Amino acid sequence: MDLGLGEGALMARTFTEINLGTDLMALDFVNEIAGAYSERRQVLGDSAFADFTAGYDMSDHDLWVGIQQWMETNCVSFIDYDETIVGTQGPTMLTLAAMRSKAGLHADGFRRAREWPEDWTDPNDPAYEHGVMQMGDIIGPWIFDDLQKAFDALRWTVYGIGGVGISWSAEGETNYAYYGVSGFTDWVTTTASGTTMFNSFPTTGVSNYQPIAYTWAYYYESGGFNHYIGFLVRRYAYGKYADIPTHIKHSLDFYAYARAPFYGNWVRPTDAFNENGDGYTWDIWNLIESKAESDDSEFLSVNQVGNTGLTPAPAWCNEPDEPVEHIPPQSTDQVIIEGYILVGALVFKWDGPEGFAWHLY
Repeated sequence: MDLGLGEGALMARTFTEINLGTDLMALDFVNEIAGAYSERRQVLGDSAFADFTAGYDMSDHDLWVGIQQWMETNCVSFIDYDETIVGTQGPTMLTLAAMRSKAGLHADGFRRAREWPEDWTDPNDPAYEHGVMQMGDIIGPWIFDDLQKAFDALRWTVYGIGGVGISWSAEGETNYAYYGVSGFTDWVTTTASGTTMFNSFPTTGVSNYQPIAYTWAYYYESGGFNHYIGFLVRRYAYGKYADIPTHIKHSLDFYAYARAPFYGNWVRPTDAFNENGDGYTWDIWNLIESKAESDDSEFLSVNQVGNTGLTPAPAWCNEPDEPVEHIPPQSTDQVIIEGYILVGALVFKWDGPEGFAWHLY
């Protein structure tokens, strides 16, 4: 059976409705399950699953157990597509319990039986136990009915949660402004001079990193010449991502969320966060743009993300209160930092008209 997944996706369709007349071992029927399994494996970066061919033993318990186990293990890599993302701390990922609930499965898992139920469509039939298939179980219509429902619950995926986001690009634009100030022995003069120079004569450049707006500073003790060293920076960028699966089409939403900045490898706590007038809230997802269904393998945002004016100067961090005797500083307590960095994330929607071929929606 040609699912068309290698030469352009087919229009989405529904699974065959299962009834007592359904030939459960027919190639066309079982290859719907194979196709649904293959589609969803590939959106997670797994290998494709080949269609069944004539002569394959469809009564192989290990085959169906393997698909059920993959489902229960990997459902947590899919999003609960009914939950709001904009203005929250990101997508709600499915749990095994949530997948079962959304799919309409029993809370204890897939139906299994060692004797034929009186009514296989009755989820409360006393013949049913629950869980992954075991040797001696009947391969009945409930096996495929539950798999259809479970696959149907797996529709959207995400990249960019947990602070590890997509790449960024300047696209050749001057998207970076910064200014470093040093030599002043008092904090008020240091910050006033730095702000004035950043707003009037910043150093600018091209930088393929995430949007930012922050300041950092430390107090340096050096042979009797004690002074402040500070830094101001702003950057905007375009979101960028490659290696999107192309076996079916997808639409997507591009989000950005703000985190506190860091200095070197030292991650700063949330009290270092400042949105610097740019409207971001700590860890809250902002929708930047949406992209219509396509089979593009790469994404580049249309919109610039961050403060494209590169002004005004970001707010100064608090005054450092612990002197530094080594450069670079040896402790997070010695470097005071405040502002934000942006993390980019993509939500892939695989359930459009030319998305997943096999579903119940």
